[in-house]
Parts: sequence; C-alpha cells; structure tokens
Amino acid sequence: MNPGSIHLYDDEIRRIHRTKGLIGLIFYEPILAGKKGLFRSQEKWIELFVEPIQRTVRAVYDTGVANQHAVWDCLCIGSDFDGQLNPTDKFATSDQFPALKKFLKGALHEDRFHPYRNASEADALADQICFGNVVAFPKRSF
Repeated sequence: MNPGSIHLYDDEIRRIHRTKGLIGLIFYEPILAGKKGLFRSQEKWIELFVEPIQRTVRAVYDTGVANQHAVWDCLCIGSDFDGQLNPTDKFATSDQFPALKKFLKGALHEDRFHPYRNASEADALADQICFGNVVAFPKRSF
C-alpha cells in the first residue's frame, strides 16, 4: 500500500504540468466527501469535485512557472469506470455526464476561478476537463 496521500502533492502537480501529463480528478464519493452519501444532490456534489480543480490550478499558478495556463490541459475525469470502485451515485453513468458538464461550467464561472481563467473561456475549460484533454493527450504524446 502507498503510505502517502491518495491526493497529489503540489510538487507532483507541477511535475505533471511540466511534462504535459494528465491528472484524473477523483470521482469516488467516499474519498471526496469522506463519507458515502454526505451530499445528496448533484449541486452539492459538484462543490466537492471542483475543490481539487481549484487546488491543482492554484498549485501551478502560485509558483510562477512558465505557461501556467496549460495546467488546464492536464485535468480530466478520473472516473474509475473499471468496476473496482463505484463512481459517485450523483453521476454514476455516462448518460449523466451532460448534467456533470453543466454543473462544472457553472462552477468554473464562479469568482474563485477568476485568477486562473478568463470568464469567456469557462465553458471551453469544462469541455476540456470532461473529454477534450483525454482526446488530446494521445495526439500530443504519441
């Protein structure tokens, strides 16, 4: 077992950014909430999901490294849809992803993300996180 945290440390985030890797955002509710069923609505659950997004982006922006905005190219959904862990009940199947994207777009329009993006690009960043970065990664890397 890994003795470290399941979450990434800031230096790991910066290394992934520098090497143009991907960070799969945790989709497993007990890890996000600490307790299954803590949040009953999709609106409340999305708050848990965007906290690591803000933390990841801030870890890169706070260092002053080059090409900070490219951190948005590193984020994707870490769905774990392999059957080993159940994803959140709030967005348990892919047919619920349009709702996830809608809530994510709303969250990315919030003021707390203002230092890290232009308001006009919040919708495009949600699209990147939901699918665009996963599609772009093999093209960029192989």
